[in-house]
Amino acid sequence: MPLEIGEVQTKIERRHKSFHIERDFATESLRVIIEYADGFYKEGKWYTLETGNVVIEGEPVFVLMQLTKEDLGVDTCTIGKMLEAGIYGVLGGQIKTNFKLTLIIKDQQGNPVFARCSMQRQEGENLVEYNIQEGEVIVIEDIARLGMTLKVRAPGYKEFSKFYEVLLGEIVEEVVLEPDTQAWQTCEGVLY
Repeated sequence: MPLEIGEVQTKIERRHKSFHIERDFATESLRVIIEYADGFYKEGKWYTLETGNVVIEGEPVFVLMQLTKEDLGVDTCTIGKMLEAGIYGVLGGQIKTNFKLTLIIKDQQGNPVFARCSMQRQEGENLVEYNIQEGEVIVIEDIARLGMTLKVRAPGYKEFSKFYEVLLGEIVEEVVLEPDTQAWQTCEGVLY
C-alpha cells in the first residue's frame, strides 16, 4: 500500500480543437460538429484526459445562424468570429438550442380542460404533426423549431391555434378555450 505524501490540485480545462459545418444539399440539412479536448497544463505542456465532440444539427443550426453580431456580443462581423461566439454560447448554455413549451389549458371560467395538442408545420405537400400530447397541463420539449403552429382541440370547444416564428427557450402559454356553439351532436338521429 503506497504512502500518501501530498496532494496536487490542477485546473481541468476544455480546449476547442475544431469545428466543422456540414451541409447536405439533397435535404438542405445543416450540421455543426465541435471537437474538444479536456485536459490540463503542467509545466507549460498540455496533457489530454479526454476528447469528444458536440453535434448541433437541424433547426437549432438555423436559429444559431440568424443571430446578429450584437446578439453574440462581438465587435467584428466576420462569419468566423460570429460562429465561434455562437458555438461558445451554445456550449456555455447562454444560447439555447431547444425549447420547453408549457401549456395550461382552461375554459373561460378558469376550469382545467382536457385537450389534445400538437405542433404542426407544412413541409412540402405534407402537413407534419410533432409532439402530439393530451392533458390539462402539457409540457412539450424538443429541439428549437422554426415556423410552427400550435393546435389545441377539445370536444365542445373551438380549436385554438397560435403560430410561432421561433420556438426557443422556456415558454409558458395559458390557453383559454372558447365554447363551440356551432357544435351539434347527434345520437340516434336526435339533435341535442
